[in-house]
Amino acid sequence: MVGALVALPTTASAAPGDQIRAGDAVVSPTLDVATSYRTNVYRHEETPTPGTAIVIRPGVKIELEGDSVKVEADAGYYLRKYTDPSLSNLDRYSDMEFGGGVSLFPNGQFGLELDEDFVIKSRSSESSSTDSALIVHTSNLSRVLAAYHPGGSLSIGLGGLFGYDDYDLPASLNAYLDPNYNSKTTYGPALDLKWRFFPRTAFVLDASWRAFDWDDNFVLASGDNVSGVEDVGDYLGIADGTTYQVMTGLRGRFTDRVVLHMLLGYGQANYDEASVLEAAAAAGIDGSSSDIDVSEGFGTDLTGFGQGLLATLQIGWALDDEEVFSLGYEKNFVDSYFTNFVHYHYGFMRYESMLGSKLAAEVEAGYRLEGFFGEVTRSDQVVRVSGQANYSLGRWLSLTAGARWDRRASLDGIATVEYDDVNVFAGFVAEY
Repeated sequence: MVGALVALPTTASAAPGDQIRAGDAVVSPTLDVATSYRTNVYRHEETPTPGTAIVIRPGVKIELEGDSVKVEADAGYYLRKYTDPSLSNLDRYSDMEFGGGVSLFPNGQFGLELDEDFVIKSRSSESSSTDSALIVHTSNLSRVLAAYHPGGSLSIGLGGLFGYDDYDLPASLNAYLDPNYNSKTTYGPALDLKWRFFPRTAFVLDASWRAFDWDDNFVLASGDNVSGVEDVGDYLGIADGTTYQVMTGLRGRFTDRVVLHMLLGYGQANYDEASVLEAAAAAGIDGSSSDIDVSEGFGTDLTGFGQGLLATLQIGWALDDEEVFSLGYEKNFVDSYFTNFVHYHYGFMRYESMLGSKLAAEVEAGYRLEGFFGEVTRSDQVVRVSGQANYSLGRWLSLTAGARWDRRASLDGIATVEYDDVNVFAGFVAEY
Protein backbone atom coordinates (compact mmCIF):
# COMPACT_ATOMS: atom_id res chain seq x y z
CA MET A 1 0.00 0.00 0.00
CA VAL A 2 2.73 2.47 0.96
CA GLY A 3 4.67 1.82 -2.20
CA ALA A 4 1.62 2.41 -4.36
CA LEU A 5 0.89 5.72 -2.66
CA VAL A 6 4.45 6.96 -2.89
CA ALA A 7 4.40 6.33 -6.61
CA LEU A 8 1.61 8.86 -7.18
CA PRO A 9 2.55 11.92 -9.25
CA THR A 10 3.21 15.05 -7.21
CA THR A 11 1.37 17.57 -9.38
CA ALA A 12 -2.30 17.99 -8.55
CA SER A 13 -5.02 20.59 -8.69
CA ALA A 14 -8.72 20.85 -7.92
CA ALA A 15 -11.46 23.13 -6.71
CA PRO A 16 -13.62 22.36 -3.66
CA GLY A 17 -16.00 19.51 -4.47
CA ASP A 18 -13.97 18.39 -7.49
CA GLN A 19 -11.61 16.16 -5.47
CA ILE A 20 -7.86 16.22 -6.08
CA ARG A 21 -6.57 14.50 -9.18
CA ALA A 22 -2.94 13.45 -9.32
CA GLY A 23 -2.37 11.58 -12.54
CA ASP A 24 -4.68 8.54 -12.46
CA ALA A 25 -5.31 8.94 -8.72
CA VAL A 26 -8.30 10.64 -7.13
CA VAL A 27 -7.76 12.01 -3.62
CA SER A 28 -10.74 13.17 -1.55
CA PRO A 29 -9.99 14.86 1.80
CA THR A 30 -13.01 15.10 4.10
CA LEU A 31 -13.84 16.78 7.40
CA ASP A 32 -16.74 15.81 9.67
CA VAL A 33 -17.56 18.06 12.63
CA ALA A 34 -20.48 17.31 14.95
CA THR A 35 -21.93 18.02 18.37
CA SER A 36 -23.29 14.96 20.16
CA TYR A 37 -25.52 14.89 23.24
CA ARG A 38 -25.92 11.57 25.08
CA THR A 39 -28.31 10.85 27.93
CA ASN A 40 -26.19 8.06 29.49
CA VAL A 41 -22.49 8.47 28.82
CA TYR A 42 -21.37 5.83 31.38
CA ARG A 43 -24.08 3.31 30.47
CA HIS A 44 -25.57 3.12 33.96
CA GLU A 45 -29.12 1.83 34.09
CA GLU A 46 -30.13 3.37 37.44
CA THR A 47 -28.08 6.60 37.56
CA PRO A 48 -27.57 7.88 33.99
CA THR A 49 -25.20 10.80 33.41
CA PRO A 50 -25.83 13.08 30.41
CA GLY A 51 -23.04 14.75 28.45
CA THR A 52 -22.25 16.78 25.34
CA ALA A 53 -19.19 16.18 23.20
CA ILE A 54 -17.55 17.75 20.18
CA VAL A 55 -16.48 15.11 17.63
CA ILE A 56 -14.08 15.92 14.77
CA ARG A 57 -13.06 13.45 12.06
CA PRO A 58 -10.60 14.47 9.36
CA GLY A 59 -10.26 11.82 6.70
CA VAL A 60 -9.09 11.02 3.21
CA LYS A 61 -10.08 8.64 0.42
CA ILE A 62 -7.71 7.58 -2.36
CA GLU A 63 -8.59 5.75 -5.56
CA LEU A 64 -6.20 4.73 -8.31
CA GLU A 65 -6.96 2.41 -11.20
CA GLY A 66 -4.50 1.48 -13.91
CA ASP A 67 -3.61 -1.48 -16.09
CA SER A 68 -1.18 -2.97 -13.56
CA VAL A 69 -2.42 -1.69 -10.20
CA LYS A 70 -5.66 -0.74 -8.50
CA VAL A 71 -5.63 1.06 -5.13
CA GLU A 72 -8.49 1.93 -2.79
CA ALA A 73 -7.92 3.45 0.64
CA ASP A 74 -10.07 5.20 3.24
CA ALA A 75 -8.63 6.60 6.47
CA GLY A 76 -10.06 8.66 9.30
CA TYR A 77 -8.91 10.10 12.64
CA TYR A 78 -11.31 10.83 15.51
CA LEU A 79 -11.10 13.45 18.23
CA ARG A 80 -13.76 13.57 20.96
CA LYS A 81 -13.91 16.22 23.71
CA TYR A 82 -16.67 16.58 26.31
CA THR A 83 -17.70 20.10 27.23
CA ASP A 84 -18.15 19.22 30.93
CA PRO A 85 -14.72 18.94 32.63
CA SER A 86 -16.10 16.28 35.00
CA LEU A 87 -16.48 13.97 31.98
CA SER A 88 -12.88 14.33 30.83
CA ASN A 89 -12.26 10.61 31.44
CA LEU A 90 -14.35 10.05 28.29
CA ASP A 91 -12.22 12.33 26.10
CA ARG A 92 -10.32 10.56 23.36
CA TYR A 93 -7.81 11.86 20.79
CA SER A 94 -6.33 8.73 19.23
CA ASP A 95 -9.13 6.67 17.69
CA MET A 96 -8.59 5.98 14.01
CA GLU A 97 -9.51 3.68 11.15
CA PHE A 98 -7.86 2.63 7.93
CA GLY A 99 -9.23 0.30 5.30
CA GLY A 100 -7.64 -0.32 1.96
CA GLY A 101 -6.63 -2.73 -0.72
CA VAL A 102 -4.11 -3.08 -3.51
CA SER A 103 -4.65 -5.30 -6.54
CA LEU A 104 -1.60 -5.96 -8.68
CA PHE A 105 -2.31 -6.93 -12.31
CA PRO A 106 -6.11 -6.97 -11.76
CA ASN A 107 -6.72 -7.55 -15.47
CA GLY A 108 -4.09 -10.27 -15.93
CA GLN A 109 -4.43 -14.00 -15.60
CA PHE A 110 -2.35 -13.95 -12.40
CA GLY A 111 -2.28 -11.20 -9.81
CA LEU A 112 -1.87 -10.36 -6.16
CA GLU A 113 -4.39 -8.86 -3.74
CA LEU A 114 -3.49 -7.18 -0.45
CA ASP A 115 -6.17 -6.04 2.00
CA GLU A 116 -5.68 -4.12 5.23
CA ASP A 117 -8.21 -3.25 7.93
CA PHE A 118 -6.85 -1.33 10.94
CA VAL A 119 -9.08 0.19 13.63
CA ILE A 120 -8.58 1.78 17.04
CA LYS A 121 -11.97 2.39 18.63
CA SER A 122 -13.15 3.16 22.14
CA ARG A 123 -16.44 2.89 23.97
CA SER A 124 -17.49 4.12 27.38
CA SER A 125 -17.76 1.82 30.38
CA GLU A 126 -19.46 2.13 33.75
CA SER A 127 -16.15 3.08 35.41
CA SER A 128 -17.08 6.73 35.99
CA SER A 129 -14.62 7.48 38.82
CA THR A 130 -11.34 6.60 37.08
CA ASP A 131 -8.86 8.61 35.00
CA SER A 132 -10.11 6.81 31.91
CA ALA A 133 -13.60 5.32 31.54
CA LEU A 134 -12.96 3.86 28.09
CA ILE A 135 -12.59 0.32 26.80
CA VAL A 136 -10.19 0.55 23.85
CA HIS A 137 -9.98 -2.13 21.17
CA THR A 138 -7.12 -2.03 18.68
CA SER A 139 -7.52 -4.46 15.80
CA ASN A 140 -5.65 -5.20 12.61
CA LEU A 141 -6.42 -7.76 9.91
CA SER A 142 -4.11 -8.21 6.93
CA ARG A 143 -4.84 -10.51 4.02
CA VAL A 144 -2.64 -11.52 1.07
CA LEU A 145 -4.13 -13.59 -1.75
CA ALA A 146 -2.61 -14.89 -4.96
CA ALA A 147 -5.28 -14.27 -7.59
CA TYR A 148 -6.01 -16.45 -10.60
CA HIS A 149 -8.34 -15.26 -13.37
CA PRO A 150 -8.85 -18.18 -15.77
CA GLY A 151 -11.62 -16.34 -17.60
CA GLY A 152 -13.36 -13.01 -17.60
CA SER A 153 -16.08 -14.18 -15.20
CA LEU A 154 -14.14 -16.35 -12.72
CA SER A 155 -11.67 -15.21 -10.05
CA ILE A 156 -9.96 -17.42 -7.46
CA GLY A 157 -7.89 -16.04 -4.59
CA LEU A 158 -5.81 -18.25 -2.30
CA GLY A 159 -3.53 -17.02 0.48
CA GLY A 160 -3.44 -16.22 4.16
CA LEU A 161 -4.38 -13.75 6.84
CA PHE A 162 -2.82 -12.31 9.98
CA GLY A 163 -4.65 -10.43 12.71
CA TYR A 164 -3.88 -8.71 15.99
CA ASP A 165 -6.31 -7.58 18.71
CA ASP A 166 -5.45 -5.62 21.85
CA TYR A 167 -7.86 -4.69 24.66
CA ASP A 168 -7.27 -1.88 27.14
CA LEU A 169 -9.68 -1.50 30.07
CA PRO A 170 -10.01 1.12 32.80
CA ALA A 171 -7.75 0.11 35.67
CA SER A 172 -10.70 -0.30 38.04
CA LEU A 173 -12.17 -2.98 35.76
CA ASN A 174 -8.93 -4.92 35.77
CA ALA A 175 -7.68 -6.42 39.02
CA TYR A 176 -4.12 -6.03 37.77
CA LEU A 177 -4.75 -2.25 37.97
CA ASP A 178 -3.13 -2.16 34.55
CA PRO A 179 -5.08 -0.86 31.52
CA ASN A 180 -3.35 -3.35 29.19
CA TYR A 181 -5.83 -6.19 29.72
CA ASN A 182 -5.05 -8.78 27.05
CA SER A 183 -4.15 -9.26 23.40
CA LYS A 184 -4.16 -12.03 20.82
CA THR A 185 -2.71 -12.91 17.43
CA THR A 186 -4.67 -14.67 14.68
CA TYR A 187 -3.37 -16.41 11.55
CA GLY A 188 -4.43 -18.91 8.93
CA PRO A 189 -5.25 -19.66 5.27
CA ALA A 190 -8.09 -18.05 3.29
CA LEU A 191 -9.90 -18.76 0.01
CA ASP A 192 -12.10 -16.42 -2.09
CA LEU A 193 -13.96 -17.47 -5.22
CA LYS A 194 -16.19 -15.28 -7.41
CA TRP A 195 -18.05 -16.26 -10.56
CA ARG A 196 -19.87 -13.41 -12.28
CA PHE A 197 -22.62 -15.08 -14.29
CA PHE A 198 -24.42 -11.75 -14.81
CA PRO A 199 -22.67 -8.36 -15.22
CA ARG A 200 -23.72 -7.23 -11.73
CA THR A 201 -24.37 -10.58 -9.99
CA ALA A 202 -21.90 -13.18 -8.71
CA PHE A 203 -21.74 -16.57 -7.07
CA VAL A 204 -19.23 -16.30 -4.19
CA LEU A 205 -17.47 -18.67 -1.82
CA ASP A 206 -15.43 -17.41 1.15
CA ALA A 207 -13.56 -19.82 3.41
CA SER A 208 -11.00 -19.36 6.17
CA TRP A 209 -9.37 -21.31 8.96
CA ARG A 210 -7.93 -19.31 11.84
CA ALA A 211 -5.77 -20.15 14.83
CA PHE A 212 -5.61 -17.62 17.66
CA ASP A 213 -3.26 -17.27 20.64
CA TRP A 214 -3.97 -15.07 23.66
CA ASP A 215 -1.07 -13.45 25.51
CA ASP A 216 -2.71 -14.23 28.87
CA ASN A 217 -4.76 -17.42 29.16
CA PHE A 218 -5.42 -17.04 32.89
CA VAL A 219 -6.75 -13.55 33.58
CA LEU A 220 -7.09 -12.14 37.07
CA ALA A 221 -10.77 -11.19 37.33
CA SER A 222 -12.39 -8.40 39.35
CA GLY A 223 -15.80 -9.64 40.48
CA ASP A 224 -18.57 -8.61 38.13
CA ASN A 225 -16.64 -5.67 36.65
CA VAL A 226 -14.90 -7.41 33.79
CA SER A 227 -17.77 -9.47 32.43
CA GLY A 228 -20.94 -8.08 33.99
CA VAL A 229 -21.58 -11.47 35.66
CA GLU A 230 -21.09 -12.09 39.35
CA ASP A 231 -19.25 -15.03 40.94
CA VAL A 232 -16.83 -15.78 38.11
CA GLY A 233 -14.16 -16.49 40.70
CA ASP A 234 -10.74 -14.94 41.09
CA TYR A 235 -9.64 -15.82 37.55
CA LEU A 236 -11.04 -16.14 34.05
CA GLY A 237 -9.81 -18.80 31.68
CA ILE A 238 -9.24 -17.36 28.18
CA ALA A 239 -8.37 -20.33 25.98
CA ASP A 240 -6.45 -20.41 22.72
CA GLY A 241 -8.21 -22.11 19.86
CA THR A 242 -9.14 -22.41 16.22
CA THR A 243 -12.14 -21.46 14.10
CA TYR A 244 -13.23 -22.14 10.55
CA GLN A 245 -16.00 -20.59 8.49
CA VAL A 246 -17.30 -21.32 4.99
CA MET A 247 -19.91 -19.06 3.34
CA THR A 248 -21.34 -19.42 -0.16
CA GLY A 249 -24.21 -17.96 -2.15
CA LEU A 250 -25.27 -15.12 -4.42
CA ARG A 251 -24.45 -11.44 -4.17
CA GLY A 252 -25.40 -8.63 -6.54
CA ARG A 253 -28.03 -6.64 -8.38
CA PHE A 254 -30.66 -8.91 -9.86
CA THR A 255 -32.77 -6.19 -11.46
CA ASP A 256 -32.54 -2.42 -11.76
CA ARG A 257 -34.53 -2.16 -8.53
CA VAL A 258 -33.48 -5.21 -6.48
CA VAL A 259 -30.13 -5.89 -4.78
CA LEU A 260 -29.95 -9.29 -3.09
CA HIS A 261 -27.35 -11.02 -0.92
CA MET A 262 -28.06 -14.66 0.00
CA LEU A 263 -25.17 -16.44 1.73
CA LEU A 264 -25.30 -19.63 3.79
CA GLY A 265 -22.49 -21.46 5.47
CA TYR A 266 -21.15 -23.37 8.44
CA GLY A 267 -18.49 -22.79 11.06
CA GLN A 268 -17.00 -24.13 14.27
CA ALA A 269 -14.84 -22.82 17.11
CA ASN A 270 -12.69 -25.19 19.16
CA TYR A 271 -11.00 -24.08 22.37
CA ASP A 272 -7.92 -25.63 23.93
CA GLU A 273 -8.54 -25.92 27.68
CA ALA A 274 -4.94 -27.13 28.12
CA SER A 275 -3.73 -23.58 27.34
CA VAL A 276 -5.61 -22.35 30.43
CA LEU A 277 -4.43 -25.20 32.68
CA GLU A 278 -0.81 -24.63 31.66
CA ALA A 279 -1.08 -20.89 32.32
CA ALA A 280 -2.64 -21.57 35.71
CA ALA A 281 0.16 -23.97 36.63
CA ALA A 282 2.73 -21.37 35.61
CA ALA A 283 0.96 -18.91 37.94
CA GLY A 284 1.24 -21.37 40.82
CA ILE A 285 -2.45 -22.35 40.92
CA ASP A 286 -2.74 -26.06 41.74
CA GLY A 287 -5.28 -28.46 40.33
CA SER A 288 -7.51 -28.32 43.42
CA SER A 289 -8.56 -24.74 42.69
CA SER A 290 -12.07 -24.30 41.31
CA ASP A 291 -10.68 -21.56 39.06
CA ILE A 292 -9.09 -24.18 36.79
CA ASP A 293 -11.95 -26.69 36.79
CA VAL A 294 -12.81 -27.37 33.14
CA SER A 295 -16.46 -27.56 34.17
CA GLU A 296 -16.29 -23.79 34.68
CA GLY A 297 -16.71 -23.50 30.91
CA PHE A 298 -13.44 -22.24 29.44
CA GLY A 299 -13.27 -25.34 27.25
CA THR A 300 -16.71 -24.74 25.70
CA ASP A 301 -16.65 -25.25 21.92
CA LEU A 302 -19.01 -23.99 19.24
CA THR A 303 -20.15 -27.13 17.47
CA GLY A 304 -23.32 -28.61 16.05
CA PHE A 305 -25.72 -27.46 13.38
CA GLY A 306 -27.72 -25.07 15.57
CA GLN A 307 -24.82 -22.76 16.41
CA GLY A 308 -22.63 -23.63 13.43
CA LEU A 309 -25.13 -22.64 10.73
CA LEU A 310 -24.19 -19.21 9.31
CA ALA A 311 -26.40 -16.92 7.25
CA THR A 312 -26.38 -13.47 5.65
CA LEU A 313 -29.63 -12.49 3.96
CA GLN A 314 -30.18 -8.93 2.70
CA ILE A 315 -32.53 -7.40 0.18
CA GLY A 316 -32.65 -3.81 -1.04
CA TRP A 317 -35.69 -2.76 -3.03
CA ALA A 318 -35.90 0.57 -4.83
CA LEU A 319 -39.57 1.51 -4.58
CA ASP A 320 -38.91 4.28 -7.10
CA ASP A 321 -36.05 6.58 -8.07
CA GLU A 322 -36.14 8.31 -4.66
CA GLU A 323 -37.01 5.56 -2.14
CA VAL A 324 -35.16 2.41 -1.06
CA PHE A 325 -36.36 -0.16 1.48
CA SER A 326 -33.95 -2.75 2.91
CA LEU A 327 -34.28 -5.83 5.11
CA GLY A 328 -31.47 -7.93 6.50
CA TYR A 329 -30.64 -10.86 8.77
CA GLU A 330 -27.29 -12.24 9.93
CA LYS A 331 -26.38 -15.26 12.05
CA ASN A 332 -22.74 -15.66 13.01
CA PHE A 333 -20.24 -15.86 15.89
CA VAL A 334 -17.07 -14.08 17.03
CA ASP A 335 -14.37 -14.78 19.59
CA SER A 336 -14.66 -12.80 22.87
CA TYR A 337 -12.05 -11.21 25.11
CA PHE A 338 -13.78 -12.12 28.42
CA THR A 339 -15.31 -15.52 27.58
CA ASN A 340 -15.01 -18.01 24.72
CA PHE A 341 -17.35 -16.73 21.99
CA VAL A 342 -20.47 -14.73 21.21
CA HIS A 343 -23.12 -16.29 18.97
CA TYR A 344 -25.62 -13.80 17.61
CA HIS A 345 -28.70 -13.21 15.47
CA TYR A 346 -29.10 -9.73 13.99
CA GLY A 347 -32.00 -8.35 11.99
CA PHE A 348 -32.64 -4.87 10.66
CA MET A 349 -34.85 -2.81 8.38
CA ARG A 350 -33.95 0.50 6.73
CA TYR A 351 -35.82 3.11 4.73
CA GLU A 352 -34.03 5.79 2.68
CA SER A 353 -35.68 8.63 0.79
CA MET A 354 -34.84 11.78 -1.13
CA LEU A 355 -37.13 14.61 0.01
CA GLY A 356 -36.44 16.97 -2.83
CA SER A 357 -33.20 17.53 -4.69
CA LYS A 358 -31.06 18.40 -1.63
CA LEU A 359 -32.56 16.65 1.41
CA ALA A 360 -31.99 12.95 2.10
CA ALA A 361 -33.42 11.06 5.08
CA GLU A 362 -32.84 7.60 6.52
CA VAL A 363 -34.41 5.61 9.37
CA GLU A 364 -33.26 2.23 10.63
CA ALA A 365 -34.23 -0.25 13.34
CA GLY A 366 -32.17 -3.25 14.37
CA TYR A 367 -32.39 -6.07 16.91
CA ARG A 368 -29.49 -8.29 18.00
CA LEU A 369 -29.76 -11.39 20.20
CA GLU A 370 -26.41 -12.32 21.73
CA GLY A 371 -25.44 -15.51 23.52
CA PHE A 372 -22.12 -15.53 25.43
CA PHE A 373 -20.56 -18.95 26.00
CA GLY A 374 -17.56 -19.97 28.09
CA GLU A 375 -16.68 -19.30 31.71
CA VAL A 376 -18.98 -16.28 31.40
CA THR A 377 -22.39 -17.35 30.10
CA ARG A 378 -25.24 -14.93 29.56
CA SER A 379 -27.85 -13.83 27.00
CA ASP A 380 -28.43 -10.20 25.98
CA GLN A 381 -30.71 -8.43 23.57
CA VAL A 382 -29.62 -5.18 21.93
CA VAL A 383 -32.00 -2.76 20.25
CA ARG A 384 -30.99 0.23 18.11
CA VAL A 385 -33.32 2.72 16.44
CA SER A 386 -31.88 5.66 14.49
CA GLY A 387 -32.82 8.42 12.11
CA GLN A 388 -30.71 10.88 10.15
CA ALA A 389 -31.17 13.67 7.62
CA ASN A 390 -28.59 15.24 5.30
CA TYR A 391 -29.04 18.55 3.50
CA SER A 392 -26.69 19.42 0.65
CA LEU A 393 -25.44 22.99 0.48
CA GLY A 394 -23.43 22.34 -2.66
CA ARG A 395 -20.90 19.99 -4.17
CA TRP A 396 -18.56 20.13 -1.19
CA LEU A 397 -20.64 20.80 1.95
CA SER A 398 -23.66 19.18 3.60
CA LEU A 399 -25.40 19.49 6.97
CA THR A 400 -26.41 16.44 8.98
CA ALA A 401 -28.62 15.86 12.02
CA GLY A 402 -30.11 12.82 13.68
CA ALA A 403 -30.76 10.76 16.77
CA ARG A 404 -30.16 7.19 17.94
CA TRP A 405 -31.52 5.07 20.81
CA ASP A 406 -29.49 2.13 22.11
CA ARG A 407 -30.84 -0.39 24.57
CA ARG A 408 -29.07 -3.44 26.06
CA ALA A 409 -31.17 -5.76 28.21
CA SER A 410 -30.28 -9.01 29.94
CA LEU A 411 -32.45 -12.07 29.42
CA ASP A 412 -30.91 -13.48 32.60
CA GLY A 413 -31.83 -10.53 34.83
CA ILE A 414 -28.22 -9.26 35.15
CA ALA A 415 -28.79 -5.59 35.95
CA THR A 416 -25.11 -4.60 35.64
CA VAL A 417 -25.10 -5.06 31.86
CA GLU A 418 -28.34 -3.17 31.14
CA TYR A 419 -28.63 0.43 29.98
CA ASP A 420 -30.50 2.88 27.77
CA ASP A 421 -28.73 5.67 25.88
CA VAL A 422 -30.13 8.31 23.53
CA ASN A 423 -27.69 10.16 21.27
CA VAL A 424 -28.75 13.36 19.48
CA PHE A 425 -26.23 14.87 17.04
CA ALA A 426 -25.83 17.60 14.43
CA GLY A 427 -22.92 18.79 12.32
CA PHE A 428 -21.53 19.18 8.84
CA VAL A 429 -19.49 17.19 6.33
CA ALA A 430 -17.05 18.93 3.99
CA GLU A 431 -15.29 17.24 1.08
CA TYR A 432 -12.61 18.91 -1.00
